[in-house]
Amino acid sequence: DGLRSCVNARSLHTVRQVPSELNDWPKACVVKSKCQDVYLNLAFEEWLARNLDLSDRRLLMLWVNTPSVVIGRCQSPWTESNLPFLRRRNIAIARRHSGGGTVYHDLGNLNITFMTSNHAYRRHENMLFLAETLCRSWPSLKVSLSPRDDLLLNDTFKISGSAARITHRAAYHHCTLLVEADVPTLHASLEPTLTGDGVQSTATASLRSTVSDLSSCANVDMDSVRHTLAESFLNKHDAHNVFCIDEISDSVFPGVEKIHFELKTWNWIFGKTPKFDWRYETELSGTPLLLNLTVHHGIVRKLVISSQRLTSHDEHLIETTLQGLCLRSNDWEDALLKLNVDSQNRLQPVSAILHSLVSNLD
Repeated sequence: DGLRSCVNARSLHTVRQVPSELNDWPKACVVKSKCQDVYLNLAFEEWLARNLDLSDRRLLMLWVNTPSVVIGRCQSPWTESNLPFLRRRNIAIARRHSGGGTVYHDLGNLNITFMTSNHAYRRHENMLFLAETLCRSWPSLKVSLSPRDDLLLNDTFKISGSAARITHRAAYHHCTLLVEADVPTLHASLEPTLTGDGVQSTATASLRSTVSDLSSCANVDMDSVRHTLAESFLNKHDAHNVFCIDEISDSVFPGVEKIHFELKTWNWIFGKTPKFDWRYETELSGTPLLLNLTVHHGIVRKLVISSQRLTSHDEHLIETTLQGLCLRSNDWEDALLKLNVDSQNRLQPVSAILHSLVSNLD
């Protein structure tokens, strides 16, 4: 393993099989996931927090994903990500269990998770550890902490943000670290799908920041950063165990596939979205068409449509047809086909507008 040749401070024990008994895990160790699937890595992270006794253990998990956008538990994918762009570029959209803001992952971004008991959770200490390790290892880097404990490059550019999940028995604090990231794709991915004053939401909103990556100021790459952080963590805790995880499945971690399945579902990614109101204006045959929706947990709880081109009966028919549906194209497509049949295609023009609208929302 690359860690063995990189680390000179102590003799590392690098293995590809974790202890079969959870109680046999060492008191401090590094876990390096070889998986690059965002849903599997998030599931594994959650599995560790649920199953490993962290009352007197410290664990550092290092993981990298293929391009993906990860929103916080209490956020909205519709206001935090550019869903049409993600679909065109085959970029995954995921919701994690922790709170906080939305982040972009790719093969140039290192994800870092600190796992401890809930009593040992120390966000500031963790971020300070990262800043000091980076500055000590690459003197050309000037990395500092913001008042919110984000990592800043040259006191200006954000290179890391973090979030945490704390339960009654465990805590994990995870953060991104932009090493060699595709910054233009990051910006494009995090443009909101629904924008403007027409959206009123109770969801947590991300704070937009000016970002950069480590490679803009130093000769660094993913492997060197990953190895350096592992070395520094193990030295700090007088430990030597590094577990390389090649497979994340029930055969190795019983129950992880159930978590993985849930994280990939529409009901989790979109259906956990807090309530929001959306006002949309367009034209129908040259006259204004106004649509007001209230969406909660991904379901259209209330819909009001109005246009001079529609009779009150037509408006009522459209509203009753769409209320109660999930805000996703497949559901609306079936309902709009039925609407066309019921209206003998009289409402086909407005149906086409609504179909085009919702097709950009999942």
